[in-house]
Order: sequence, then C-alpha cells, then structure tokens
Amino acid sequence: MVIFGNNCVGWYQCNQVTSSSGNISAITDQSLLGNTLTASGSAEPTLNSSDSTFNNQPSMTLASANKQGLTTSNFQCETGSTISTMFLFCVAYVTGASDTLIGYSTSSIYLNFQSSTPYMSRASNNAIWGSTETSTAKNFSGYFSSTSNLVGVSVDNGTYVTASATNGTANNNLTLGLGIRGDASTQPMSGKIACGIVVNVVPTSTQLSNLQSWANNLFGT
Repeated sequence: MVIFGNNCVGWYQCNQVTSSSGNISAITDQSLLGNTLTASGSAEPTLNSSDSTFNNQPSMTLASANKQGLTTSNFQCETGSTISTMFLFCVAYVTGASDTLIGYSTSSIYLNFQSSTPYMSRASNNAIWGSTETSTAKNFSGYFSSTSNLVGVSVDNGTYVTASATNGTANNNLTLGLGIRGDASTQPMSGKIACGIVVNVVPTSTQLSNLQSWANNLFGT
C-alpha cells in the first residue's frame, strides 16, 4: 500500500480471495509479504462478490456461532523477536457486541468490540471508544506503541482515544486473525469485513487522512 510503503505488513482486501461454493478459504496478502490468511471447513466466511454496504465492493460475512475467520501463523510484524508498534485498520460492519476485527495472538494485540463499543487492546491495557458503533459500515482503527506506552482507538479517523500501555513489547511471529483472535476461537466476529490492514508504525496525521480518503472513495465508509 503506497500510503505506508514498506511499513504495511498485511493488506487483506476481499477482491483477492480463494473461494469455492461461495466460501472463502484464503485471502491474499496484498502487501506482497506473503502473509496469506486461510480458513477451512465451517470456519470459512461467506463471500459477497458485490456488497452494497461497501459501495458494491466485495466483502466477507462472518458468523460467530461457527467461529469463522481467517488466520496465519508466524506473522512477522517487525524484523526482530518482538513487536514495539502495531497499527490495525478494518473496514467493517459489526452486528455482535463482543467481536474481534483483527487479533494478533489470543490476547496480545487486538482491535475489538466490547459491549458494542470499539476498543484497542495490548493485553489488559485498553483504549475504549466513547460510543456504540454496531450495525453501521465504518473504518475502525487502533494502535499500540511501546515507545509512547500508549494504545489508541478511533472510528473514521476521528481523534484517537488513548490509554496507558504498560505491558511493553509483544512477541513477534505469532498468529494473526481477521474476524477472530489468533487462536481461531476467542471472540469471533458477527458481521462483514471488506478490508483489513496491518502496519508496523503509528501513522502520521497525513497518512491517516490519506487512508480515510482511500477507504471513503473505495468503500464509501
């Protein structure tokens, strides 16, 4: 993704998927790093080849009852053994109250919903958005930085709500999940996802504005 250059380490858009009988078994990593996400059997989301919710762009529908979502093991966010920074962005329509948009590991770093409210978490350190955001297509984002010791969460590039993050760096090369945590079990999502992006820096205000414009032009969000 040009907006982030080499700092984009995962770019998952539903216009590049592997599907059969309407079910998605893989979604290509368009960052070119090869971190393809996969699912099998009942965990496979349903493909919507043209979704009016997202300006007629493709999307996936996930059913939490079946713990649907896609994952990849050994996800490398940074070059070393630890992760100091992670930014997560997801174009989604969430219908559940406690749903994972993008989750790294089981409880390490994740962009999630709790009580229908978006939040970003680094382990037990949570930044919580101030309003419920279910049943509406929006751009959800969050970041973790061990440099600033902060987590932050935002909706549609609004001012970030931040909280202290005192747990330090996270381990690198663990499992990344889209629509579910890395264990392919915890807090699966109900709703739809059109795109998920993972970046290994905290974006600048210009990058955030460009990202919001890109998503608005493409997905109408």
